[in-house]
Amino acid sequence: MKNANSLGYYMGQAMVAITSEDCTGCDLCIPHCPFEALLPLAKTPPNRKKRPVIVRAQACVGCLSCIGSCPTDALYEIVMPLNATNSPLII
Repeated sequence: MKNANSLGYYMGQAMVAITSEDCTGCDLCIPHCPFEALLPLAKTPPNRKKRPVIVRAQACVGCLSCIGSCPTDALYEIVMPLNATNSPLII
């Protein structure tokens, strides 16, 4: 078994989530996701100027390549338990 601190041990044991209140709808994160897990909401909510981005939990593999692209830090990592069978984003 690998050492818990070794590179790659937790690869795929994370997901991305979005604090929707902090998302400005700039869409800068979308091209950074190679798995098309980030998409704009279908309709603009009445209290917003732009459509916020949502995470397609089924498509997110936890590569975290999108997180650094967010100018408002709306994207954040959710660490998954090693034995997780379901996404914490799917309710």
